Amino acid sequence: MEAKRVAIKHIIKDTRSLPTLPGIIKKLGSLVDNDKATIEEMAKVVSSDQTLSARVLKLVNSPFYGFPGRVSTVSHALVLLGVNVVKGLALSSSIFEIMEKNVVGLWEHSLGSGMAAQIIAKRLSLPET
Repeated sequence: MEAKRVAIKHIIKDTRSLPTLPGIIKKLGSLVDNDKATIEEMAKVVSSDQTLSARVLKLVNSPFYGFPGRVSTVSHALVLLGVNVVKGLALSSSIFEIMEKNVVGLWEHSLGSGMAAQIIAKRLSLPET
């Protein structure tokens, strides 16, 4: 039994390196925006992505929320956290995954945007702040 528990913890730890699928994020966003969607429908979508499921369960069981007892189902986590929190988790984790891979590109783009803004401001004779 202990070996199984260690194996499960190892799998959850390794899920950090797996990306959340964009289709899952799109489906989840559509359901969150749909007033008639149920928690069960949303939980099914979240559960279809192992990485997102692990992140949701890790978040709901974190000391930050401090819920008594262990939450073991995605649907229960959705009820406790709220669907918008889970949607935000899905979006932010996928954005960080993309940014992590392209940090240099993001830095170059930011630098170029800042330089362009400076040139535009000078041409419009805007005061420096």
